[in-house]
Amino acid sequence: MSHITPFTPLLIGGSRTLSRTKSLIEDATSTVSKLVWGDGTKRDERYYIPDGNTVILVENVLFKVHRSTLTSDSSVFGTSLPPPKSSKNPSPPGESDENPFVLGGETPENFRTLLWALYALYESNSSCPKLVACSLERTEVSPQDIAVLYAPGADLDMITRIASGAHKYNFVKLDSWAADLLTSKLRERAKPENASSRFDFLLTLDYAVVSRKAQLKDEVVRIIKELVADDDIDYARVISFGGGRDHQATWQKVLGMVYYHYTIQGPRRWDRDRTRLSERARTLLFVAFARLVDMRKSEIVWEHTCGNEKGCAARLQRHLEAQIYVGSPADFASWVRCIPTQSFVVVSHSCIGRGVAALKERARVLEEPWDFFASLQW
Repeated sequence: MSHITPFTPLLIGGSRTLSRTKSLIEDATSTVSKLVWGDGTKRDERYYIPDGNTVILVENVLFKVHRSTLTSDSSVFGTSLPPPKSSKNPSPPGESDENPFVLGGETPENFRTLLWALYALYESNSSCPKLVACSLERTEVSPQDIAVLYAPGADLDMITRIASGAHKYNFVKLDSWAADLLTSKLRERAKPENASSRFDFLLTLDYAVVSRKAQLKDEVVRIIKELVADDDIDYARVISFGGGRDHQATWQKVLGMVYYHYTIQGPRRWDRDRTRLSERARTLLFVAFARLVDMRKSEIVWEHTCGNEKGCAARLQRHLEAQIYVGSPADFASWVRCIPTQSFVVVSHSCIGRGVAALKERARVLEEPWDFFASLQW
């Protein structure tokens, strides 16, 4: 039994993804032994195909598929699957249920979805994926099943799994097709009649980032902004999911935005998620809240031209304290935006106007919130 050493299925991106996947597969082919059946091992109900010629074990599920399908489009399987049975190699891994090719670091659900796409949507030697009648007959996939992907209510999570699997195993054409379809679907989502459709945008963004699909990435970030603006997002899950990805610019942008809007809601809101937040995240929220509140109260420093620095600063402070603002005390950015500046420009009060400009400059750091939160971390 040849196997792939289990690994985290998170993609690394670019040639590193391909190199890592090939390395894991090739390392596994050096170990061959007989499969000792466990009580939980079973054949997949859909993709244990009678006339298949390659048996793949994913966790405790056996798949029997066609080698030509797995090796199409120069995928990593083309160089990683052992050679077919021959006189020199009478019992290669993948020839039977007792001696399967083991695919580690994968789940039956994700592999099943990838196979669905390979059989239903992919045609070897074609310039792009398309519907193929012979593929439909092999796996009993109906044209109606495929049409669902193009419908307004398409399962975007399924398309993401197809795209991720295709990228992971280097099915280049399938990867490109799935990314284009996802991008198109997310643009449709901008229309009012489609705005309520749900999908796991974190997995989609993760795929877009590691596969360097810029247009898809921009569409997902746009949707996240809309969800944050509507306060219709699971802040704790975003923080948890993105915690190990904050070295990437896109994730920094998303995490900064999410952290800021979550922070300004205050401790009572965070307390509802206390079991889902790490101690580090909770500490960061408290420190950020205190710092943002203090930004409203701390002294404003600017270069005065009025000759009465103390009186000018006091006048500005009185005006700021008189402003009616009903938002969060920590929402410094919104508070600054609400300060009327025109009244300081008239009747020779240009010096105070410069003070307001200095205050707005202080808020500029929150245009890219991650920089602010990164400065608070230890």
